[in-house]
Amino acid sequence: MTLFSWADLRFVEQQINAARLIDGLREQTQEMRRHEKNALLYHQADQLLAAQRLALSQIETLAGLSQAGDDAANDLRLDLQTYAALVPGLSSTMAAAPSIAPSAADP
Repeated sequence: MTLFSWADLRFVEQQINAARLIDGLREQTQEMRRHEKNALLYHQADQLLAAQRLALSQIETLAGLSQAGDDAANDLRLDLQTYAALVPGLSSTMAAAPSIAPSAADP
């Protein structure tokens, strides 16, 4: 009976830790989206770099799970690596696109 209870407790603890990790990744992803929006709407290149930093942070977080054989974590990590590699190219093409930022001439 005690062994079964200990196993149940350990399982619940693992589920709580996984939920915390997932919630942290979700929050960072929302921050990335906010930075992307600001970069694309207002042509703020520093916002793209902030999104890239968050992606790199998520890659580090997922690295341990990927090494543990979690295929979903590995796929997400690879997608984030692709994203982080594409950010510099986006910032260079962003300069040619129109911005919705108000100009000094607007009343």
